[in-house]
Amino acid sequence: MKKASLIVLCYNQLENATKPFIESLYKHTNKELFELIIINNNSSDGTDHYLNKIQKIYDNIQVVNNTENLGYAKGCNQGLKLANNDFLFILNNDLLFTPGWLENMIEILENNKEVGILSTMTNMCGQPRQKIKDSNLYTVFNYLDLYVNANLDNKLEFVI
Repeated sequence: MKKASLIVLCYNQLENATKPFIESLYKHTNKELFELIIINNNSSDGTDHYLNKIQKIYDNIQVVNNTENLGYAKGCNQGLKLANNDFLFILNNDLLFTPGWLENMIEILENNKEVGILSTMTNMCGQPRQKIKDSNLYTVFNYLDLYVNANLDNKLEFVI
């Protein structure tokens, strides 16, 4: 299976976003399938110390500690330039993952060459864009498979 480069920006939010993101990622994702590139946009809440510590624990993490907040677009471009894998994922640091999420996304991209971009699914994304019709059907164990299969059958947009 091909590998992914996961690019994540962070600015503060260590306790309520970045730490849970990383813990969830490594709990539910085969580390052989990805490299994690974290762009720290000059956080002042201890994020740099935490990231330097976990970089020593996991051999698939690159950390860039910026000396100023470069903003979202420049930070993403910084991470994209460092990426070395087949698939590129730009992720927000407040995501939580479920088992098999990356394998499923890579499989979709490998088997559907017309798909060039995927987006995470959410129950509360704001504005009128809410994709889940019956959220009781979706659990942390099946939401990705159920949603993708429904959309593949109908040839609708891929929103994961």
